[in-house]
Amino acid sequence: MKFGQTLQARRKELGLSQEQLALELNVSRQAVSKWESGQGYPEVEKLCLLSEILQLSLDELMKGPQTAARPQSMEDLPAENGEDSLIQRFVLQPCRQEVEQRLHQSDDFARGLSAGIALLIVSVLFPLLWGDDLGAALMIIPVGVGVLIVVHASLRYSQSTKKEHRQLHLDGEVLCDLQDEYQRFAQRDFPLMIAGGVFLILIGLACLLLLEALFSPHDAHAAPLFLFTAPAVALFVNAGIRQSTYHQLLSPHTDA
Repeated sequence: MKFGQTLQARRKELGLSQEQLALELNVSRQAVSKWESGQGYPEVEKLCLLSEILQLSLDELMKGPQTAARPQSMEDLPAENGEDSLIQRFVLQPCRQEVEQRLHQSDDFARGLSAGIALLIVSVLFPLLWGDDLGAALMIIPVGVGVLIVVHASLRYSQSTKKEHRQLHLDGEVLCDLQDEYQRFAQRDFPLMIAGGVFLILIGLACLLLLEALFSPHDAHAAPLFLFTAPAVALFVNAGIRQSTYHQLLSPHTDA
């Protein structure tokens, strides 16, 4: 049985109209109609989603049913040699690539945003070290560069994700790998980044108090606090954006 025939037969068996299936896939009804009539073929991303919606394995969806019995839920799907299947690898690879691309985009955005914010924090040092007039004039440079970096990172991230407002529907194997990666991040990397940021701020505060105790009070004594706060905030921003990206990727599939 051809792909279009399998798609149409299984859709009707589940009591889905072309409009309902198109809505689930975020495509037009005409696209579903073309697939069923053999005039078109879905992208590999849609094949992952079709496999879940129609409760068919990828091999069954593309080759036709292998047995007379139909699974009634994803738990009833028979075990298959996914690692040895060319079709499975063909479909899984783009899913993995898109997940990795989104994580890479969020990391780039986090680095740009944290760098810009760090510059804005460090800019406060100029008035503290060189007085109000000269310090304020010099402060304009890091402020301008910091704002430019933040705006550039935000625009670049917005453009790169403009086509990705929809949620990813991940294949089971890709989803399990992503969940494992998130668990490692949540249990190890995220706490370390937050603790590291808090530690840096405490070091800066300790330096401020030590200078105040050893020398007569001066505004410049606050310089270490801002120097340590800048990388601390960068750690907080990176941790928060990374965690938010994991939640966005996993939210359609899990309560992580």
